[in-house]
Amino acid sequence: MRWLSAVLLAVFLGACAHSHKIDGAQILPDQGPVRLELKPVVGGGDVSDYHSYTLTKSFENNEITKKVADTFDFTVQTKISQVDPAQSVATYMLTTLKKDGKGELEDYAMPEVGESLEMILANDGRVIKAGNFPPGTLYFVPPTSLPKDPVKVGDTWPMETEWVSLKTGVPIHLAIVSTLKALRSCGEAGICAEIEISGDESILGAPTNPIASKVEKPDNKKIEDLKMRFKSETHGRVLFSIDKGTILYSYMRSDEHMTGEKDSVEVASCMYSVLRQPENYRLKFTGPLECDPTSDVINF
Repeated sequence: MRWLSAVLLAVFLGACAHSHKIDGAQILPDQGPVRLELKPVVGGGDVSDYHSYTLTKSFENNEITKKVADTFDFTVQTKISQVDPAQSVATYMLTTLKKDGKGELEDYAMPEVGESLEMILANDGRVIKAGNFPPGTLYFVPPTSLPKDPVKVGDTWPMETEWVSLKTGVPIHLAIVSTLKALRSCGEAGICAEIEISGDESILGAPTNPIASKVEKPDNKKIEDLKMRFKSETHGRVLFSIDKGTILYSYMRSDEHMTGEKDSVEVASCMYSVLRQPENYRLKFTGPLECDPTSDVINF
């Protein structure tokens, strides 16, 4: 469920080339406005697999000096323990079942293996409570961008959010735009919304959030320098089950560029998530699941 909290990849969660195609998921005729919202049921839940691939290149005087490729896989179980229809909120318990590869789950706002994180979410995706973490941290970035009102094919909606990194004290601003590209048939999961996502991350001015007081704060000069040298863009596609109110599949791609006087770093990342349980909601693919962080074509 929580694709966007990967920070659009280690922060959320692109149109990225991959050889696999979703079997079925035919485009349906326009059915007018539809409402996209979470639909929690006590005792319900799901299990999703996540895979990321990051390619980092370091340059000095425009010549590549280092190239590193890392993969990271983890599986998260989500269970719904309480639902409050009057307030349109529910309590979710997230448990990481396993992980493999280089990466820290806290960078994805996920609990460590064997640990659980209790979250209270509104049906529009807003995070009301995230364990004992304070507001203004990555854990309060909405797990998915959902529109406030019903939307029809072609409609767009924005989402902007900010948080302070507890590791660096640097405040981050995330702005994304989602577009309902099509309605598709997703088997027993019902009708799916195919959502296209594009956005970018930027570094804000000197942190004023009290959360940042827990870590060393960079001064204004350093922040301004970071603004000039840092650029990050993210693109993606999501299949969201309208009937079940959950994400069946997501694919995100992110490009980051950090430039200094003589050196620079380029980071290309891709990440997919796929719902594994309930098994009858799981999508079928014509090829192996994989991602390529260097390409920007998507096939459904």
